[in-house]
Amino acid sequence: MESNEKTMTPEESLQFIKKTILNSRRNLKENGFYYLLWGWLLTFASLTNYFLIRYLHAKEMYKQIFVASTIAWGIFVAVGFIIVFIYISKTGKKYAIITHLDRIITTLWLTAGVVFVLIILFCYRYESYPTPYILAITGMTTFISGMMIRYTPLIGGGILFAVVSVISIFVPALSQLLLVAISLVLGFLIPGYLLKTSKE
Repeated sequence: MESNEKTMTPEESLQFIKKTILNSRRNLKENGFYYLLWGWLLTFASLTNYFLIRYLHAKEMYKQIFVASTIAWGIFVAVGFIIVFIYISKTGKKYAIITHLDRIITTLWLTAGVVFVLIILFCYRYESYPTPYILAITGMTTFISGMMIRYTPLIGGGILFAVVSVISIFVPALSQLLLVAISLVLGFLIPGYLLKTSKE
C-alpha cells in the first residue's frame, strides 16, 4: 500500500527549515518584551544587591545580608511577574504560527529557570556562591536559543556569559554581582534590542 504522505524534495526540506527558523525569529522578536523586561529587572536587581550588601557590610550587619538580599531579589522577580500578567491581560497577544522551535526554546528557558532555583538551594545548603553556575546555565541557554534561530548576536551573548562565568570564579563574591549586571547588558539586552529592531 502506497503512502498518501508527500515526500519533500531536498529543496523543499531546505525551504521548510528556513521558513521555520524565520517564523521562530519573528516570534522571538515579537516576544522581545519579555526578554528585555527580565533583562532590565535582573540587571537592576544585581546592582541593588551589590550596593545593599556593601551598605550592610559597612554597618557590620552581617546576619541581615542573606535575608535582605533574598527580599531584594524577590521584590524584583515579583514585580516582573506582575508586569507580565498585566501585559498579557491587556494585549492578549497570540501568534498565528507557533513552530516546534518556539516550543523547544520556551521549554529550554523554563527548564533553565527550574535549574536556577535548584542551584540557589544547593549553594545555600553548602554555603557557596551560585553566580558562576547561573552565568554558565544562562550562557548555554542563550547560545542554544541563538543557534536555533541562527542569530549571531544571541550566540555571541551566550559565549560571553560562559566566559564571564569562568572569570567570576576568580572574582570576590560581591563583585560577581557587577559581572552579572554587565553580562546581562552585553550578552542579553543588546542582542535583544538588535533583534527587536532587525528587519527580519
